[in-house]
Parts: sequence; structure tokens; C-alpha cells
Amino acid sequence: ARERLSRQLAASGASPDAIAAAKHLFDPNTLTLGFARRFATYKRPNLLLHDPERLLRLLSHPQRPVQLIMAGKAHPADQAGQALIQQWTRFIRRPDARPHVIFLSDYDMELTGHLVQGVDVWLNTPRRPWEASGTSGMKVLVNGGINLSELDG
Repeated sequence: ARERLSRQLAASGASPDAIAAAKHLFDPNTLTLGFARRFATYKRPNLLLHDPERLLRLLSHPQRPVQLIMAGKAHPADQAGQALIQQWTRFIRRPDARPHVIFLSDYDMELTGHLVQGVDVWLNTPRRPWEASGTSGMKVLVNGGINLSELDG
């Protein structure tokens, strides 16, 4: 995730300091949550942003910090999905959120394969009954992680 974020920042013209800092984000001994999929409204990727201040308190708790890796993309014609990504981007740009949350764009199956092996808890927040099967959460289970999901299809 660090390497991918560094490449993403370099491609977007970020400063050398920001690119270097990305290579040192996240502690492997801190609880890591993951959410990676196509951004569509029925998948509710922004459910965690319902109360951003509460999310920030959870992420930055002094004794029990949490880190969150978000990844995804929306269909180019899906304006609502694009807006969901923009909401996460605005949240992550907050200086108090930046050390705890990253968003990896250009989501693909290779990235998902790495994430399901590296996160502790996989988040799945679809609206019932819109999700077909929730297979991404199943992949986390076989890699020793936990799937935290709304019941789905």
C-alpha cells in the first residue's frame, strides 16, 4: 500500500516530501481496516463518514489507534460514485486524518489481492439486498482476517 501510494502521489505531482512520507505511513502493529471495491451508492463506501469527528477519534485513539486503507474507483459515468470518492479525498486531506487513512486510486484485482492479505478487518457495507455475494470478504477470511459486513445477497 505504501509503495502504491508513493507512485500515485508521484504521478499526481505531489512534493518529494509527501512522496517520501507515504513510504513510512502506517504501523504494521496497528489494527488495519480495509475497504476496496467499485464506488457505487448501494455499496455505501461513505458510511464511515456519517460522523467524521467520531471516525477521527477512533482512528487517532492514543492507546488503540486504527488505520484505514480505502481503495476504489467509480464508473466514469457514475457521478454519484465519483462524489463518494471526492468525499473521502476531502476527509483524508485533513491534517488530523492524513496519518490514519489512505485512498488508493486506480483500484484493480492485483491491489485487492494484496489488501485482502494485509488488512486485519475487511469492511463491507452494502445496502441489502443489492450486493450479490460479498466474495471480497470471503477472501479476507482465508487470509486470516476478519470480515465485518452487513448481511447481503
